Amino acid sequence: MPIKQPPKVFQILAKTHRATVFLNAPHPTTIAALKTQALSALSQFSDIYGDVPKVTKIDDFEFCRATRQHGKIVAFDVLETMSTVRETLSNWEVIYFRFRNEHGKLQDVQVEQPVDEDYEQQEPSSPVDVKGKRKAPPT
Repeated sequence: MPIKQPPKVFQILAKTHRATVFLNAPHPTTIAALKTQALSALSQFSDIYGDVPKVTKIDDFEFCRATRQHGKIVAFDVLETMSTVRETLSNWEVIYFRFRNEHGKLQDVQVEQPVDEDYEQQEPSSPVDVKGKRKAPPT
């Protein structure tokens, strides 16, 4: 069986607050170019969601990657703007926006993780009568 080649264009998901931006990036694309793509989407989200900060230039935010331990996010590492997508990210990877405040300092990542309401509302299942093979009644 031939070895599967990685895709020529990566799909990257950038999350902030309640919004997700889907970005398309060929391998040689830099993180700075991804930020340029995301800038126009962020301006639309700040009009829709009041909690998304208004950004006017790519220096107003950074992309970062989540560091996980035992399945939980423990830290966010800022991505270097001059590195390429191929060096830094994988296909369908989730990255996060980290905005700068009015003094230029990076704020904490603000993101709401979706909750599967159906899963949380399920009650433990009770034994169900299964037709077909049954145990013999005690004698």
